[in-house]
Amino acid sequence: MKNYRPNMVKFHLACLFLCVVIFFCKIEKATGINIEEQESVYSTVEDIVDSFNKIDSVDIFAESWIQSPEYRETLKFKNLIREKDNYKLEGQLSFSKINPSGRSFSSSNWVQQYYIRGISFIWRDTTKQWEKGGILNDNDSGKKLKYRFLKNLFLINFEAIDPESFNFRGYSKKGDTDSFTISYKIDSEIIKKWYSYGYIEGKICVDKNTLLPIDLRLSGKLEGLDFLQIVQYKNYNKGEKFSIPEDIAKNLKLKERYFEDIFEKLIEYVSRVRGWDADALSEVSVEFENRKKIKEVIAKNLEKKYNLKKIQYEGEIFKWLNIIPKDAEYKDLISNAEFLLKSSFYDAEKKKIFIGDWLEEEIAENVCLREVVRAFQHKRIDLNSIFNGENVTYDQNTTRNALIEGESYAVALEYILNKKGDSFQTKRQSLDLIEKTVQKNSYLRIPLFYEMYVYGTDFVRNFIHRYEWTKLDELYKNFPVSMKEIIHPEYYIVKYEIGKKNEIGRNFIQPDFSSSFTNWEKVYLTSLGEYPIYLFFNKYFNKNVSIKAVSGWSEDNIAVYQNKNGENI
Repeated sequence: MKNYRPNMVKFHLACLFLCVVIFFCKIEKATGINIEEQESVYSTVEDIVDSFNKIDSVDIFAESWIQSPEYRETLKFKNLIREKDNYKLEGQLSFSKINPSGRSFSSSNWVQQYYIRGISFIWRDTTKQWEKGGILNDNDSGKKLKYRFLKNLFLINFEAIDPESFNFRGYSKKGDTDSFTISYKIDSEIIKKWYSYGYIEGKICVDKNTLLPIDLRLSGKLEGLDFLQIVQYKNYNKGEKFSIPEDIAKNLKLKERYFEDIFEKLIEYVSRVRGWDADALSEVSVEFENRKKIKEVIAKNLEKKYNLKKIQYEGEIFKWLNIIPKDAEYKDLISNAEFLLKSSFYDAEKKKIFIGDWLEEEIAENVCLREVVRAFQHKRIDLNSIFNGENVTYDQNTTRNALIEGESYAVALEYILNKKGDSFQTKRQSLDLIEKTVQKNSYLRIPLFYEMYVYGTDFVRNFIHRYEWTKLDELYKNFPVSMKEIIHPEYYIVKYEIGKKNEIGRNFIQPDFSSSFTNWEKVYLTSLGEYPIYLFFNKYFNKNVSIKAVSGWSEDNIAVYQNKNGENI
């Protein structure tokens, strides 16, 4: 084998080791109340986030400071959150700076802002009216993104936190309230996305009985500037609805009209790019829906799409591989990932696309276009059946998911780039484009889900770079056989060129260890594929090394046996 270095042998032996190690695990449900009895605080944080997401209203009081010896920026505000995604912000924004000559200047402004159904409105003293826009000018897009990141820190962005940094700090009394404190760190990769360098550490104090936050303190450095934010949470579910000014209400109606007008254009665009008949979606409509409804439907669709028993065993395997946190509920991770990556769903029975009403207009438009692609896919493929077959392995499920979602992302990127006179079909990579466009405001970085979409998109990019968009239909007649072909498209394309038909599962060995495990019953058997093994190595090595380490993958299988006590091996 060419250029096969000795250290690569060690990596491939490690891959082999993963396939033969026997492991024991017990499936337990932590309560999230008595933290000292848990292996970690991860599940408690999950319960805190779940409790916070169930509230209808809360008043948040926050102060933020960003400063250096020459520069200081202060934001002190009250934020009234209603119906989870609508809020009214009032506060003082102050700024001061000392230039090299020693002269200083400062400014201070009273800020009033509404954020309703994904649209920001700011009060302009110059015009004495509410206008669409934010605190910063539209021209300063870099500062706007950074401001959005800092502003969102007063909420619990679980996806932005390093899950291995959670630490229980002890119990305490906050007045008459029994409470406990948990510390954590913002994921360094998230910091890099919004700032060139820095770190942020947090401590959150939580009501022991309700699991609702009482206060939060964040501190750190961002690009050499000291950062401090103090947040207090009050009046859970006690806030009165705030009245929306008339000129804001008019703008909200315009958003609905805009999507009614553009929806037909999105269908026409997708049909033109993909060579599909637009009349196939003539009965499909679009509607905005709140966060709670969309999350519920995605969770229900998950149960239709996948075998829940399979999910349970997959989760235990991924915990063993250290791909997901030990205390995580794998089913909830899948559901939350789909919710955060999509914020929408297509109901094939009702023939209706539902879009999150909290999304900003530009993002909502891209999300809607991806759902149009899925609506076409439903017309052409039985999406439920291809994921839930009795002998469909994890590797095959992941491969098909990557292809289906990759196509929707690819069409969305083509749409975004076409507006700029460019084309996705001519690009050489996908990750940077996804980061800067369809996922530019996302915090989600659980590799098990996020990177699968990225690899799927890049597979589609490689395919259409060589052929035409319409040729993608042939992929669904002859699915890629494994994630190996998604991660390394050249393997599939070579077979495509010579007209070789993929034989799904032809190499899937079904071992039987019954004679070795008396009184144990085989309850799960699957093939993981190259993707999870790559993620395992990526926990300890950089991406290039990890991909090389698994590049020789050919096949694997893993079985779970269970005894009468419900213990798994």
